[in-house]
Amino acid sequence: MEATGLSEIFVTLGILTQEQLTGARAEMTDEEEGIFIERLLLQGLLTEEALARALATRYRLNMVPLDRLGKLNVSPEILSLLPAELMRSRLLLPTFLDAEKGVLSLLTADPTDGDALRLAQEAAGAERLRLFVAPRTALDALIQRLLPDGEDSGVHTALRSLTVAWEPIPQLADRLCGLVDPTRVAVARSSEEVLALLHAGRVERLLHRPEVRMLVEAHLPQWKRLHPQLLVGEVSSWGPDAQPAIPYDRSRDVLHRTIERSFIALERRDPEGRQRLRRLYQLARDMARRLELTLEQQDAVVLAALLLGLEDPTTDGGRFVLVRDAIRELEPPYDLEPILVALERRISGVDGPTRIFEVEILYTARAAARLGLRDGEDTLAAFGLEATRHDGPTLRILGEVLATRTLPPPSSPPETILVAERDSTLIAALEARLTSVGFQVLTVGDGEQAIAAARRLPVAAVIANMRLPKKDGTTLLLELRRDAQLGDIPVFLLSESGSPADVARGLELGAEDVLLRPFSLDGLLIKLRRVLDRRSHTAESAMRGQLRFLPLVELLQMLMMGGRTAWIHITSSAEDGMVQVRNGRIVAAELGAAWQGVEALYTMVDLDDGRFSVHFGDLNRTNLQGNSEFLLLEALRRRDERRG
Repeated sequence: MEATGLSEIFVTLGILTQEQLTGARAEMTDEEEGIFIERLLLQGLLTEEALARALATRYRLNMVPLDRLGKLNVSPEILSLLPAELMRSRLLLPTFLDAEKGVLSLLTADPTDGDALRLAQEAAGAERLRLFVAPRTALDALIQRLLPDGEDSGVHTALRSLTVAWEPIPQLADRLCGLVDPTRVAVARSSEEVLALLHAGRVERLLHRPEVRMLVEAHLPQWKRLHPQLLVGEVSSWGPDAQPAIPYDRSRDVLHRTIERSFIALERRDPEGRQRLRRLYQLARDMARRLELTLEQQDAVVLAALLLGLEDPTTDGGRFVLVRDAIRELEPPYDLEPILVALERRISGVDGPTRIFEVEILYTARAAARLGLRDGEDTLAAFGLEATRHDGPTLRILGEVLATRTLPPPSSPPETILVAERDSTLIAALEARLTSVGFQVLTVGDGEQAIAAARRLPVAAVIANMRLPKKDGTTLLLELRRDAQLGDIPVFLLSESGSPADVARGLELGAEDVLLRPFSLDGLLIKLRRVLDRRSHTAESAMRGQLRFLPLVELLQMLMMGGRTAWIHITSSAEDGMVQVRNGRIVAAELGAAWQGVEALYTMVDLDDGRFSVHFGDLNRTNLQGNSEFLLLEALRRRDERRG
């Protein structure tokens, strides 16, 4: 915690007089300057509450008074966002997560502890932090009250990622208990045990065998009311081969690391390969979903598709040496070797169509990506005689997927990245790296030019030095956030000083990240693309197709899970309709001139003979209130009642 700057605030707030500060400094050696604040606290000249008030003033944050701090309670779900050791050792406490906006509210005793703040943001998966300052001892006491000693084990892992394996047959349940890790997987023998776990907020997903599907469906509405985001998957059997108890967070971590590895490898060797890889894994993912494979099978297909991007594009299959090396390093929670062996035989022509869905999906999606099939294109005509080498039902599924997807036109202009920087060497490096992968780069030398450029041109993202002339990077970020037209532009700040205060201030104001120089250009590129992939231009039309292939409920769930703002236009034989989703919430529904709100939504969910088109943007209509997941569950319940 730096004393520079705080001393003036102590005087301004009347906490200390100038004479007291001068006297305290006179008693210190030069080596003790770094612990000046601690000396003031030890001498009784400064209280922890006064220090918190000064920190809040300097960094323009809110301070939580002692009387409110002592009464504060935090739910176990929120506490599970951060590791207990991080909260205790760095005096951090999460209090609220705005999932729609990706903002984590965080209590801290030291807002200059940039490393701790970054760890907290990454652990919670938040896009931004909203910081509140609290006195150190009082915050420590609160954390100890909420996290008593000895409770380190489950707070961060079990509460967030516990999988429930539901097995009502006692003998099978007993056998299953010996197969799973009890800290990650709970075996439930009855619906009451599932309910108890749901009430405790400890469940992320539930797995079951096909034989008990009817029992699951009977209880599912009640479970979903308690946990609308509950993931439910089906496995063929309990056993090591079925791998029913893969922790969902672990599989996600492997997928994310594979995406980064594959994209970086491709960009170094084959800059054009990124789009082919993206096409391959998106087609494989959508085909696996349409075939209703289990969640484990879907994830295995996507992971294998991503790893296939590591192939040498000059060879046709080969031995997948690079793929197998990557598997050994990543240690994915899926057995991909049988898939690779069967896929090699299919590619080499040794075998014809197999009964392994994962292999047929990868074989067909790989061919479609290499042929460059466009959405809506006739699959059989595009494959020609090659179609005879493919499994007929899998080709039909590919045609259905292509009919429901629309990619941006290839002639669309490249996205523009605005770089505000003075260092000519860094500018040249950024220009070379960003343009090599398809971005257009605009460079300016100060903050005023950056604001003018952002207002004049459509800018996808801004990379700005925090020490710019005229207007520094922090001021630039503030002006962008206050502008109604520019407030959503992602901003990456570059810090030359490496000061923790820079990091804390930048993250608090809404920067996507604060990068300390020197930094990795590849790392910046991955972060930039992640942000741009989450966002879409308001005029972009992303998807169109038929409701019998992609029902309205699935469309809405996709938009809600992504936190998107879009409206769906429904065209049916009777009336045209509209459903508006705003920041991942269903906020409006209309059907013809007579139907509005919930009745319009419930009626459209029942349609299966119409067409849809998804448009990203906001029609500024609102006629629905309440929980969106509940609205969908109620719509499905009513539809099932009508259909008998």
